[in-house]
Amino acid sequence: MKNVLFITGAYPDLNRRNNYTFSHELVRAISDSGVKIEVINLKSSESRKPETDIYDGVKVHRVNYKWNPVNHFEIYKQIKKISKSYNNIVFSFLYPMYLPLLPIFKGKNILLITHGGDIMLRWDNWLRRLIKKKVLKRVDQYFPVSNATALYLEHFVPNSKLENIHTLYNGINREKFSGCRKKDEIRKSLNIPETTCLLLTVCNLIPRKGVDILLNADKLLDESDFNYLHIIVGRGSEEERLKNLAKENKISNSVKFIPYIESDQELAELFIASDLYVMMSRTEHNKMAMEGFGIVYAEAQYCGTPVIAGNTGGVPSAVRDDFTGYLISPSNPDAPTEIKEKIINLINDSEKYNRFSENARNFVSNSFDWDKYVTFLHNFLK
Repeated sequence: MKNVLFITGAYPDLNRRNNYTFSHELVRAISDSGVKIEVINLKSSESRKPETDIYDGVKVHRVNYKWNPVNHFEIYKQIKKISKSYNNIVFSFLYPMYLPLLPIFKGKNILLITHGGDIMLRWDNWLRRLIKKKVLKRVDQYFPVSNATALYLEHFVPNSKLENIHTLYNGINREKFSGCRKKDEIRKSLNIPETTCLLLTVCNLIPRKGVDILLNADKLLDESDFNYLHIIVGRGSEEERLKNLAKENKISNSVKFIPYIESDQELAELFIASDLYVMMSRTEHNKMAMEGFGIVYAEAQYCGTPVIAGNTGGVPSAVRDDFTGYLISPSNPDAPTEIKEKIINLINDSEKYNRFSENARNFVSNSFDWDKYVTFLHNFLK
């Protein structure tokens, strides 16, 4: 039986199931394919001993990653013991903390899944670049989640290994959309009239997500007497600033902030109930951060909800411009105006809207599937 030790710093814990869904869904798909798999989640903790739990049928070792002379040897010993019986090591996200682990995995097959921000984020000095290159040099196969991530990765991978880069788009968990009510039933339960255009944004409220651009577009919609409601699900460092911007733009009655939705089905039904999914992800070159893919774009489209998105990073891999929605430059000063016009024109053109909706559903169904992802991954497991 093939086996995988999946190592990441981004795996959900038992109390916050909506976090890091990519890692969890991929691990579950690998497990369902008949591969023996365990997870090491490198996390900041005061405990020197790993905490082990069973998450959705898979054993998860939560290991303190605070590397220092006091606990370095103990951590090294713990991970060496866990990894002893595994032939394949899958790193998810590129972290500098992987470097001291590499001697443990001598002779093992190492695969790396890169997401975009991990290639750019905080690698803007010579030491971090050196660490990154050393980790990448040891990796056997590379799996970026989008075309844009693959292009960034090519700058750091040794020339002799460029052919080992395989772009693999994320899948989506289709199960959480089964059993959901129909669109009209959901909207009725939410007291949202059929004549109201429901806009949805689900993201961390941080500058990179471009929610401020959307709120400025909302203001223009309001001034155009367009009947809409914009639901924004998420929390983060920008939350207060964005709420204040909504007040300044005098759109508080048309914008509803929801910090967190715990139920997968409740969130899935919001995707179904919405007329458009909107999120203006921007690449922040000064912070070395970008949207590597954007799983929420795929989830919205799977529900037949067209998307209006920023045309940066890996988003063009997840959204097809003028086919499943629209891609707009978030750096364009006229972006709010363009967003407003796209929303009004698409909602008022039922033929185009229905075509985009059908295209979106088919595009995601055919492109973003965990079973296909894992089938391809199997070719590289030993």
